[in-house]
Order: sequence, then C-alpha cells, then structure tokens
Amino acid sequence: MFGGALWAIWSDRNKIVHEKQSKTGRKIADDLLCYLVEIDKSELDGPTRISANDQWIPPHGELIKVNFDGAFDKDCFQSCFGIVARNAGGRVLVSRTVLHENVASAFAAEAL
Repeated sequence: MFGGALWAIWSDRNKIVHEKQSKTGRKIADDLLCYLVEIDKSELDGPTRISANDQWIPPHGELIKVNFDGAFDKDCFQSCFGIVARNAGGRVLVSRTVLHENVASAFAAEAL
C-alpha cells in the first residue's frame, strides 16, 4: 500500500510538472483505493486464460487499418479506450489511449 501511495503522489507530481494539471488529495486517495480494490479482485479471481486464435490481418496495398477497443470499470467508474493505426507492413503509424473518469455506466462509456 505504501508503494502504491508513493506511486500515486509521484504520478500527480509528474502531471503538475509536465502537463500543468493537478488532482486534489482526495482524488489521489480515491484513485489509490480503486487501484487496491482492483488488485484484491485480481487476486481473488486468479489468472484468466484467453485462448484466441484471432490474428491481426494487415490491410492490402496502401490502405491503413484502424483498430480500437474500450473497457469499463464499474467499481471505479472509469473507462479507457485505445486506438491504433497500422500500415500494410504492420508498422504502427499512430496510437492513443484515453482514460475517462466519473463514468456512470458501460452505456455512458460507449457513448464517449
């Protein structure tokens, strides 16, 4: 827990220095609590095996393929979305992840 608290404070410090953004002490504590709850849940659930045979198929010619996905955490009211664009050679041209906080439901997360 102590390491998690240091990580949360250090992350906030970096946001202040590099992005000119700051969180309140309460928000940092809430984020840490969500993180600890997530760790507890993962230890209770045990490892998850995913056996998918899906493979990324490159686009043809000069086309660019864009893939995106998202997730919603109902316990912390957060959602996260990721997007990646690749060329026919599989080279990543652009990628981005976005974290949304205070998201009420999975339906609201999809609307974002």
